[in-house]
Amino acid sequence: MTSNSGILIRRLPPDEHHRAKLFYRSVGYMDPVSADSLIVAAFADDHMIGAVRLCTEYSDLLLRGMMIAPGWQRQGIGSRMLQELERFIGNRPCHCLPHDWLTDFYGQIGFVTIPDDHAPGHLRERLHRYRNGPYPHVLVMRRPA
Repeated sequence: MTSNSGILIRRLPPDEHHRAKLFYRSVGYMDPVSADSLIVAAFADDHMIGAVRLCTEYSDLLLRGMMIAPGWQRQGIGSRMLQELERFIGNRPCHCLPHDWLTDFYGQIGFVTIPDDHAPGHLRERLHRYRNGPYPHVLVMRRPA
C-alpha cells in the first residue's frame, strides 16, 4: 500500500472487486473481472480513480485493464500502480498487450516488446482480434522471470 499527495494505492481484497467492476464500467472498459484476479487500485478520498489487474490464463500471468479515470491521467498514478503491482508479479514471467505508445510506461517495471510469435497461443489469438478490431496498435510485451 502506498500513499502520497492524497492518492492511496492498494490491493483490493476480493470482497471489494465489485468496486473495480463499477470503475471499469465507468471508464468504458468492459472486459470481465474474474474472481481470481488480483486488483491494485488508486483512490482519492475513497473514490476509485484507477485500477489494474493481474490474472492467470492458461497458466500464463497477464497484466490487464490498466485504466486511470479522465482528469487523473498523466499525474504518475499509473506508474505508482505499476510499482505496487510489481510486488505481486514477483519473479514470475508476465505478459501484457498494450498500445504501442505505452512501451516506455510498461518498461518501467521490466516489460519488453517481444515478437508476436513468441507470445502464448491464446495471446496471439487475442492480439489478432484486437488488431483487426478496435485496437490496431497493440503489441505483445513480456516481463521475464
